[in-house]
Amino acid sequence: MENPGTKKVLKRQIVTGPYFDSYVCLDIETTSRPMNRIIEVAAVKSSKGRIVKEFRRLVDPGIPIPREIVKLTGITDSMVKGRRSIWQILPELKKFLGDSILVGHDIITNDLKNLISCGDICGVEFDNEVFDTLKFAKSFIPGTCGLSNLTDLLGVPWTERHRALSDARANMEVFEKLKIIYFMIKNEGITLTPGEISRIAQNPEGYMGVTDKFMF
Repeated sequence: MENPGTKKVLKRQIVTGPYFDSYVCLDIETTSRPMNRIIEVAAVKSSKGRIVKEFRRLVDPGIPIPREIVKLTGITDSMVKGRRSIWQILPELKKFLGDSILVGHDIITNDLKNLISCGDICGVEFDNEVFDTLKFAKSFIPGTCGLSNLTDLLGVPWTERHRALSDARANMEVFEKLKIIYFMIKNEGITLTPGEISRIAQNPEGYMGVTDKFMF
């Protein structure tokens, strides 16, 4: 069954301020449109900038994975054959997420919207608060703010691109560094060039005192 896409993230779910210290970074990989079936889901639970628990599942989409998606993700039909469907996995994903704030890159229009639609089929509600790092980065980082560009700018290692767990880990580190940059620009009134942003992000230990000012 194709994801119906009938439900959207509600405005009341969207968190606009970045200063919270516990959350879950979420990422999914799909067969892409038009079917857009989930083939992998991962979540990284973070507290005070450290990973405390992880969740990862390969998913049988019930259809062949397109060649371009195999090339992009490295996920093949044989890897997902015999795995559970997303509807079987959603209850344990929901249990892992609990009532945590969900963080993701373009999560509002993509990953969470997809999960909400799938959950609607099997009675699993994803009504968590959500924070979008793409929208956040665009508010103060110059240039393109795709996850690939941000990992390069901020010096975040990203070894297995377009695999859900690796993407979620990278997104978490990007978010933690973006908090520091955002505070310096927006709250301290410091003007930073892309080069200065990169230098700060690649030596965050030198700026950790900034986080002491965050109002969690």
